Amino acid sequence: MRQLKPAWQLIQVAGPRVDIPQLVSLTIGRGLEADVILPEPTISRRHVRLELGPEALLEDLGGPLGTLVNGERVGRARLAAGDLITIGSWQFALADEANSARHDEEITVASLQTSLALPRLELLLSFCSRINTLDRPQEIAACLLKTACAGTGFRRAWLLERSEGTLHALASLPEGSDTAEVSRRLLASARADRVACLDHIGQAQASESVIAKRITAALVATIAQHSGEMLLYLDARHEEAPPQPDAARFCQALIQTASLAFARLEHERSLWQQREQIYQDLHDDLGARLLNLIYQAPDAAMADEARAMLVDLRDVVSRPARAELPLDALLAQMRSEAAQRAQGSGASFKWSDPGADSSILWSGRTASLLSRCLRELTTNALKHARPSRIDFDWRMTSSRLGLELKHDGEVSDPQAWRPGRGMANIRKRCRQLGGSVAWRLDGKEIQASLDLPRNPAP
Repeated sequence: MRQLKPAWQLIQVAGPRVDIPQLVSLTIGRGLEADVILPEPTISRRHVRLELGPEALLEDLGGPLGTLVNGERVGRARLAAGDLITIGSWQFALADEANSARHDEEITVASLQTSLALPRLELLLSFCSRINTLDRPQEIAACLLKTACAGTGFRRAWLLERSEGTLHALASLPEGSDTAEVSRRLLASARADRVACLDHIGQAQASESVIAKRITAALVATIAQHSGEMLLYLDARHEEAPPQPDAARFCQALIQTASLAFARLEHERSLWQQREQIYQDLHDDLGARLLNLIYQAPDAAMADEARAMLVDLRDVVSRPARAELPLDALLAQMRSEAAQRAQGSGASFKWSDPGADSSILWSGRTASLLSRCLRELTTNALKHARPSRIDFDWRMTSSRLGLELKHDGEVSDPQAWRPGRGMANIRKRCRQLGGSVAWRLDGKEIQASLDLPRNPAP
């Protein structure tokens, strides 16, 4: 026969509300025979048994989902006041029945802190990691709403921006939800840098729109920005499960973290604009001077060097770091430049194409490294050897891209060369691309060999 007055009290702190009878021996599960019924498919019919006599004991009955005590999966455990039991979407805290009136409040607070520090902390950390990889405001907003709903139990969410009395939707979940669904009265109750949480909205406090939309609970988290306020709005409707009890604190942490991500994007945009302005000024001023030098150069060698410097300048200012370029287009650009420089120096020119296609994409950074590496190789050949011919023989496999650059002229054994800044720059750029370069004397020719990944990391 069951004792009617247990020595311990089980307090629900998370999950859809359920009835907890005051029994010494409690069975919790999905089945109708359980004393506490948790209607979730992943929970076993008889999931866990609690003995709440002089000692509080827990026994997991072998369900695949398992039972957590203070975040750790257990089979059998002796419990103490304040321990948090997690079963699926539900969480319960254990209180000493003899002192429950005195301890209920502090046990509930401790349980809420623990529940945030377990699954919601993992969600928050995952959110922080994810938004640091995103570079569009819409992506950050969508990630914020998805995480907010996953961690609170709400099914609808909006991220709004309020400035000078105007309300603008940045994102919504479900996507495309009308902002007319949002209660303006609930938004008005929120103040900057605060959270307004309405766990229960009574008829006396409800506006006509709240009654019409059958809103039973809502949460508004706000944070001030330089252009106004950003608001995270969530609500629950009639017949939907109530939100988790620690939803307000979780959403406050989310919107504060998201505001830092938005500030990062704004800072990057400002830096990008400054960079583009500097590049534009360089191109207009320095580029014009180099162009004059090309036309006024006393000999072909100086004109070629000025031309190479001008192309270097244009390469830097016109190839954004984030833009991608097909490898075949990149090779075509380099072929045109190399042919022009060889012909300007009176050398014959040969280019063997590797057969790259437009599906192989190089980032702006890696494309610039390869272009400048090839430009430096060509400069060294034309300047020091004064060749009568220069050949570019490209080879490509499923993973590698190779170049054999050969030229004749005034050649010597590379082993006897004194490395200068040009060779050092070529080696450095090849290393940055994940490859290597080597020079050797082949009869009366110099051969420079490049070995690179076909798809180098940016």
